[in-house]
Amino acid sequence: MKRMLVLAFLVLATAGAHSQLPPRDIAVPEAQVKDVFFAYVVGILLQDESLDVDGETLLAMFPEFADGSGQVPFHEMTRMVRTPGSRGAEIILELKDSLSYPVPVDILGYHPGLVISSPKLVFDEREYVSSDPDFGAVWLEWLRHGELTFDFVGWLDVLLGSWVDDVSVQLLALAEYQDRWYILLGGDTPKGDWITGVYDLQSSRIVVRPPKALRSLGAELAGAGPRLSRGEAPDE
Repeated sequence: MKRMLVLAFLVLATAGAHSQLPPRDIAVPEAQVKDVFFAYVVGILLQDESLDVDGETLLAMFPEFADGSGQVPFHEMTRMVRTPGSRGAEIILELKDSLSYPVPVDILGYHPGLVISSPKLVFDEREYVSSDPDFGAVWLEWLRHGELTFDFVGWLDVLLGSWVDDVSVQLLALAEYQDRWYILLGGDTPKGDWITGVYDLQSSRIVVRPPKALRSLGAELAGAGPRLSRGEAPDE
């Protein structure tokens, strides 16, 4: 799941020769966000930077991932754009082709399922104010075009019960809670129920049983934006 979360989280930040690329030192400290690329993305959102970037440029900027050890599929990216506006931002991620690869969650040495992404994803971004004062900044990325899906194997659904299920992603969120950064990934299960996954950026781990406040935020976000039906591809 980590690799897919980075791909999804790349959507939160998104050089070609025609645009500026913020320097690496815009990143938040490692003490706050362990992964260097995630830390860079959080810094970009905090500064509300515009980006127009391709995979080759990111590899040049993060050479430690050139051997393929990183979680971001830079080689599959053709372009990512983040365009801020008066009411938020638009995020566009373009890939060479559809992606289908093992879920990057290591459970007993096994990656239990597949992550599927269409060649193009478009998200509408806006800030969100939680009713809980323990939350700081919260950014929402609502999927407007394309498909992003987690397809877990059956035994994992049985093992973890309601804590995990196949999901058609509708929302990515970056949230600061009690001075700690999290990614929330929300969407619809095959039964039509809303489910939210949580990833802790400080420890770089999936939170199987998140704090009540994060679960409540996930439920709160279920009704906070538009919903894209599976397979729907609205006009841009």
